[in-house]
Amino acid sequence: MTLDVLKIVKFMVDHGLYKSQKELKEIAEPMVSLLDGSNDIYSSEEVQININQRYAFTNENQIIMLGKQVVCEILLKIS
Repeated sequence: MTLDVLKIVKFMVDHGLYKSQKELKEIAEPMVSLLDGSNDIYSSEEVQININQRYAFTNENQIIMLGKQVVCEILLKIS
């Protein structure tokens, strides 16, 4: 669901629904916090233990990485 919400926000930013600096800042702040991976939850204990695997694109974290990609696209558009 989070990925779908991010895609909607990206669509809204792409189509100019947010124009003022205040509106863009209100969007940017939560986007930046979503990039912080310290709260990401994986179902596999192996991935949670091995910090290096955490940043590798796997089936376990595919949805998380796709979400972070959309967040980066939103932030690029805002900037």
